[in-house]
Amino acid sequence: MMHYELFMTTPSFSVTRTSRAAMRGISMIEMLVYLALATFLVSGIVVSTYPLFTNTERQSKNTVREMEVANVTQKIIFILNTATSITAPAVGASGNMLTAVTPLGTVSVTNTGTEITINRGAGVLPVHSDRVPMTGLTFTRAAGAAGTPDSLTFGFSADGVPISTV
Repeated sequence: MMHYELFMTTPSFSVTRTSRAAMRGISMIEMLVYLALATFLVSGIVVSTYPLFTNTERQSKNTVREMEVANVTQKIIFILNTATSITAPAVGASGNMLTAVTPLGTVSVTNTGTEITINRGAGVLPVHSDRVPMTGLTFTRAAGAAGTPDSLTFGFSADGVPISTV
């Protein structure tokens, strides 16, 4: 064969085709699709569980407030049940202090800042913990009808939520 005959022949190429299964791998596009699906799945889980945690915190705060309100209310009612007489507020008046004479001496209930306190003798006792601020304590005393005792109602605000009693 002459040297110019090499350039005159048609070259024969052999292309082998391999199946996709034989390639064993994923493409960049497939990886990005799987990553996007995983991201949507994880973000969906986070979004759906977040309200559960915030609702639990809110419920816990409400429970603490309700317990503190019940404690304050029970202590004031106990003082009223054991009182032999009430000196403040006067009949037909309202005030921010309750003064009652009990078998153990004179007891007064007042609201100082965000704390409701009981004053008995020389001691001042807080009625509730400092976790729930309580403000606006008001006592209202009304005269009873003939032959019935006077009525006393009180109200206050616990952590901004108004509380009133009958």
